[in-house]
Amino acid sequence: MNSLRSRRKNEHLLLALRGARCSFSKAWEISLLHDCLTTIAAEDVEIGGTLWGNRVSSPIYINAITGGTAMAAYVNDILARTAGSFQVPLAVGSQSVALDNPRAKASFTRVRKLNPQGIILANVSASSSPKRALTAVEMLDAQVLQLHLNPAQEMIMPEGDRAHPNLLENIGEICALSPVPVMVKEVGFGIAGSQAAKLSRANISALDVSGSGGTNFAQIEGARVGSNWWLPFAEWGLPTPLCVAEAVRAHPELPIFASGGVKNGLQVAQLMALGAWGAGVAGEALYHTFHGGQRALEQWLNQLLRQLRTTIALCGLKSPRELAQAPVMITGKLGELFFLRGFDLVKMANR
Repeated sequence: MNSLRSRRKNEHLLLALRGARCSFSKAWEISLLHDCLTTIAAEDVEIGGTLWGNRVSSPIYINAITGGTAMAAYVNDILARTAGSFQVPLAVGSQSVALDNPRAKASFTRVRKLNPQGIILANVSASSSPKRALTAVEMLDAQVLQLHLNPAQEMIMPEGDRAHPNLLENIGEICALSPVPVMVKEVGFGIAGSQAAKLSRANISALDVSGSGGTNFAQIEGARVGSNWWLPFAEWGLPTPLCVAEAVRAHPELPIFASGGVKNGLQVAQLMALGAWGAGVAGEALYHTFHGGQRALEQWLNQLLRQLRTTIALCGLKSPRELAQAPVMITGKLGELFFLRGFDLVKMANR
């Protein structure tokens, strides 16, 4: 089982690098209101803040990618150093392989060694026992615990796990016992408003909707299956912008983060206009890490942050938080989905 997991980790990385993306990546038909009279300079926009009592330089965090193999250790080294230099949180990939195989532990613990003062998010399945979840936190001296939901991936994966019969109760128990805040996230198929409401009642501390538009685990696991029965699910899921709006509507006070197809700073601003507190990046970070190392990753992040500041300034605003009250126009297929889910598009465009 341990060798199978290690091989699967490497396969996930290689297949993700081949460009397994969701067709919903085109569902970003969002426009913000340009202010031709803006008096704000992009460099004067303040994008830093605090997160769970910790200072962060921006609303960006590096989302869960990998761990457990030599290839994964190479990636995590670069991610850890970059997260430290940029003062942004970093989530590791699922630690299940390290919980079952001590030899895989070093590819995760090196993240804390290379980024001793940074915000690190531990990561296990939401169906993990509370004991395993707390062990994952201890392994990294993590400030946050990330619980991932991945039913579509598990159902397509040849060796996938069955659904937990008492999943919400298990999440609630982990939250009750965890010494750190608990964030629940999907892995790329999205979280609808009704599910966000149920999760909020389990006393989670944050939610990452992780919708369609980014790395597509239906395609990745399908490529590993060696058959084509899974093909109808290649476009399964909800686009990230819709998930953000639904989660915010379901629980306005809960910190909502967005991931799933985030490629640039304009998209981050659009998601924050829909109510997201911040955005997670993974697929693009992995691409730049593999194709140019730490320097390429840092260049891309600097570009993304410049794009975010520029977008906010062009809206005549001074900070990302102000975007949540700014006009946002949603059209095309995405607009149709918003309309069908009961959102007043005219009201949102004239805030």
